Amino acid sequence: MLLFLARGGSLNRFEAVSKLHDWVLPSTVAAIQEADSIEVARRYEQVSGFMGNPVTVSRYRLTDTERLRARQKLAADMCAAGLAKDRESALRMLEAGEAA
Repeated sequence: MLLFLARGGSLNRFEAVSKLHDWVLPSTVAAIQEADSIEVARRYEQVSGFMGNPVTVSRYRLTDTERLRARQKLAADMCAAGLAKDRESALRMLEAGEAA
């Protein structure tokens, strides 16, 4: 989820299920904020719910500043896991979409 957001993605709880198979997006966002100290921005929007009835949900995204912090965090994690030799190469991999 953090990688998706760090790449500029935004989504609501229904999109999280269909795109990333995350059934508990609010909890996932809370865990990211707690564990990684990255503030996830949200705004309310209305979407079609059960039987087409409107439902209000939050759309989650990262601001530019938080997206940079998330990429730095992911790059550090990649280095710690041995997936990249240094932060610069890890950031290049993230930019190129090579990290999954």
